[in-house]
Amino acid sequence: TTYSVTKIGVWMLTRGLALELAPYGIRVNAIGPGLIASPMTYGYFGGQEGVAEMGQNAPLQRPGQPIDVANTALFLASDESSFYTGSILHPDGGSLLQTAL
Repeated sequence: TTYSVTKIGVWMLTRGLALELAPYGIRVNAIGPGLIASPMTYGYFGGQEGVAEMGQNAPLQRPGQPIDVANTALFLASDESSFYTGSILHPDGGSLLQTAL
């Protein structure tokens, strides 16, 4: 889908910029969240109940919350992530673990 292609574009942009800007001490990372409970996902999955049901498919058996993404952003903005660059962090409850290798 178009959405999937844009996610790949963000991944490639993140990696390319990280390589280009690393010599200047600039780190580039991205966040690739999984299913997050929000008005957008409620509309797509038929309300809060639908999102909760879909979240059960993740290894952690729940959908993410907006705070899960916010905490990831806070980590990337902090000194604790000073050795990260070119990374995409996935607050997804382990959903990526279920994809084929």
